[in-house]
Amino acid sequence: PLTLKADPSAPTGFIRDPFPNNIIPSNRISSISAGLAKYYGEVNNANPIQNYTANLASRDNLDSYLFRVDHRISSKHDFMSRYTIQDREIYTPGTFSLVGGVLIPQRFQNIVLGLTSTLTPTLLNEARFSYGRTVNRQQGQNTGTPIAADLGIPYAPRDEINAGFPEGIGLG
Repeated sequence: PLTLKADPSAPTGFIRDPFPNNIIPSNRISSISAGLAKYYGEVNNANPIQNYTANLASRDNLDSYLFRVDHRISSKHDFMSRYTIQDREIYTPGTFSLVGGVLIPQRFQNIVLGLTSTLTPTLLNEARFSYGRTVNRQQGQNTGTPIAADLGIPYAPRDEINAGFPEGIGLG
């Protein structure tokens, strides 16, 4: 806006002068933007349009266990039990390599108890009980560190559960 002027070749248009040496003066750069830029990795590509590229690997580790016990109580009653547990840890690297990525630890558990009874030669009864539990969390690797609040991003939380690096910033 400081260099905005009418375009002499198009009376309804406007043009701007380039910054001296094509460098934006530091007083025109938001302190929040300057703070966020510190978290980008070093330039690793000679292409001036795309001077930082990264193809960081994600991880998805899964450990799964299943235990089952069948027991014949009598000629008329069969008991079964089953317990399943799965531990899964998913890591997705973020855009800002110096901050890390998102870690999603998960745990799934299930237990089943069953009793099958022969009441008569033509009538069976099956009773089952099942309970399942899921723990599904998502956290940035720097959760609890108020990076966004320290940079001055409005309304960024400082508490140890929600504080961290911004996942996304909307402009409007």
